[in-house]
Amino acid sequence: MIQVIKAKSINMPVLKKNKIFLLILMIILSLPIELALAQFAQTKAFLIVYPINNSLINSPTSFILGTCYSHKPLFLNNKPVPYNILGFFATVIDLKKGNNSFNLKSANDSVTLLINRPLADTTNIVLDPNSIQPKNNLGVKCGDTIHFAVKAKANSNLTLKIKNLSLNLSPKINRIKFDTQYGLSRLADNNQLSEYILDYKITKDDNFNQDNFNIIFNNDDKQKAFISSNTITVLDNDLNATTKSDNTVVRTSETGSRTTPLSKNIQVIVDGYNGDNYRIKYTEQKHVWINKTDLDFSLNNKYFVNTAIPRTINIDSNQNFEFIKIPLENNLPYEITQKLNPNELVVNIYGAKANIEWITTPQNKCLRLINFVTFNQTDDSTLKLTLSLKGHQQWGYFAQYSQNCLYVFCKKPPQILSDLQGLKICIDPGHGGSEKGAIGLSGIKESRLNLDIAQKVIMLLKQHGATVYSTRTDNKTYLDLYDRVNYALEHNSDMLISIHNNSLPDGRNPLTEHGTSTYWYQIQSLNLARSLKHSLVKTINLPDYGTRYQSLALNRTSNILAVLVEVGFVINPDDLTKLINPGFQDKIALGIYQGIYDYIKGTTHDK
Repeated sequence: MIQVIKAKSINMPVLKKNKIFLLILMIILSLPIELALAQFAQTKAFLIVYPINNSLINSPTSFILGTCYSHKPLFLNNKPVPYNILGFFATVIDLKKGNNSFNLKSANDSVTLLINRPLADTTNIVLDPNSIQPKNNLGVKCGDTIHFAVKAKANSNLTLKIKNLSLNLSPKINRIKFDTQYGLSRLADNNQLSEYILDYKITKDDNFNQDNFNIIFNNDDKQKAFISSNTITVLDNDLNATTKSDNTVVRTSETGSRTTPLSKNIQVIVDGYNGDNYRIKYTEQKHVWINKTDLDFSLNNKYFVNTAIPRTINIDSNQNFEFIKIPLENNLPYEITQKLNPNELVVNIYGAKANIEWITTPQNKCLRLINFVTFNQTDDSTLKLTLSLKGHQQWGYFAQYSQNCLYVFCKKPPQILSDLQGLKICIDPGHGGSEKGAIGLSGIKESRLNLDIAQKVIMLLKQHGATVYSTRTDNKTYLDLYDRVNYALEHNSDMLISIHNNSLPDGRNPLTEHGTSTYWYQIQSLNLARSLKHSLVKTINLPDYGTRYQSLALNRTSNILAVLVEVGFVINPDDLTKLINPGFQDKIALGIYQGIYDYIKGTTHDK
C-alpha cells in the first residue's frame, strides 16, 4: 500500500536550502505518481533490490543494486558508493570462494549481506562420477564415434571397460574452457581435477546391447570401479517414424542450434539416439536431431517409403501469399534457407529425385513476388529448389504438406499507401502477469515499464496510419511466448516487435555494459532490427549495444518479420533514470516509429 504524504509534512525552508533535493523533487514529480509517492513513502535510507541476503552466487564477481533514499553518503564496507540524482546505484563486487560479507550503510541504516560462492574442494576426490560421459543412453551404428570423458586426479590411470573391450583414457591437454553468458565468453574456473578422454569408433565386431560401461581408476596401488548407469546399444537397423506436430523442433546436434522446423506427418529415418534425442538421417552425409516426444513410431515398416519423384512445380498465389506446390508421393523432410543478396529462398527436399518437366505459372494472375524457380539435383537424394524473388526484402515464409504436396508460401509485401497506412504491426509488451521480468534499481518491474513504453509506441504508430495490435493491454495479462506469436499471425501482422528492457547476469558490469540493442533470428528480420536499433540510438542517445542474432521464441517465427527490442538497462542508473521518464518514453516511441518508417522506405544500415 502506498502512503500519501501530505504537503504540510514537507519542510519548505529545508527545500529552499537544499537545491539538490529540490532538483530531485522536480524529477520525481515528472514520474508516474505511484513511483513518486513510493519514493516519499520510503522510510529506509536505502533499498537493495539485488542480491538478497544469503545468496548463493557461483561467479568471481557480482553487483549490488538499489536506490539510496537518504541522499546522504552511502558506503559499502566503508568505501563510498556513488549514486545518481535519483539515488540509483550499481556497484560491482568481487567474490572469493566461500563466504563473503558486505555491509551497506547510509545515515542511520545499515544492512549486512552474506553471499556464498561455492567452494569446489576436490582435495579428497579421486574421480568425479558426475563428470562421466556419455551422460545418456546411446544408440549407435557401425562407424559412429563415441566420446568417453571423465574428470579425475592428475596423473591417474583410467581404463574404460565395456563387455570384452578394455581401453585406456588419455589426459586432455591444451584445453581452454569457456562459460558463455548473454553472448560473451570468459575463461571458466580451473579446478584441481584433470579431464581424461577416449574417442572410440564402433566396428562391425561390436555387439553392445544395452550394456553399461565402467571407468576403472588405478592410482597409488588402489583400484576402484565407477559404473555408469547409462547403456550403449549398437543398432542393427534404422527405425522409421513420422513427425507428430507442426513446427517440430529440429536441431543440428543433440542440443545444438535449431534448423528448419518440420510440419506434421513427415516421414523420417532414425539411425541413432542420445537419451531422448533421436538422430534423423536426411542423407548419408547429413543428420539432424528431433526429440522422441515429437516422433510417432507406430507406422508399419513394411509400407514405409522415404523417396519421391517430383515431376512438376506449380507457382500460384492467393490473397496473402505467393507459393510453389510440389506434388510428391510421400511427405519428405525439407530444409529452407533464406538469402537477401540475391533475394532468394532455397528449399532442399531430402529423398526427392527430380524428373521435372514442367514449372507452371498461374493464369490471369500477376505475380508480385516470385520471379522464377529453378531446380538442381545436388546429390542422389537431395533436390534443391531456388525461388528467385523480386525486390530487396522478404516479409515471411513457411512450408507445409497437404495431400502429399509440399507447399512453400512467401508472404506478399504490404500495400502501403502513405506513411505507415496499410502496414499491420503487432506490438508485444514483454512479460506481464506473474512474469515480472527484470527488477530495476528502484524496484520497478520490467513488465510495467515495457507496457508503459509499448502504449506510447502503439499510440504513435496508429497516428501514422498503421493498424496496430497488442498482445496485452494491462499488467495482469500473461500470454505464453508462442501464444504471442500466434496472436500476431492470427491478425495477419506484417511485423512483430517485442519491447523489453535489459539486465545482466552475475559476472558482468552494469556500469559499462548498457544501452540499446535489438535481436533477430530469421535473416529476413536483420535489416528491420538494424533500422530499429539505429533509429533508437540516434533518437534517445543511449549507448549502442548492438544488433544481435539470438534464438528467442518471439523472433524465431519465419512467417513474419520479428524483432525483439531491448530499449535500455533497468540495472544501470543512467539508463533507468531516463526510461521511467514519460517524456523520454515519447522519444522511444518516436525512435521505433522512425526505424519502421526507414525500413519501409528501404534505408539500410551496416550494423
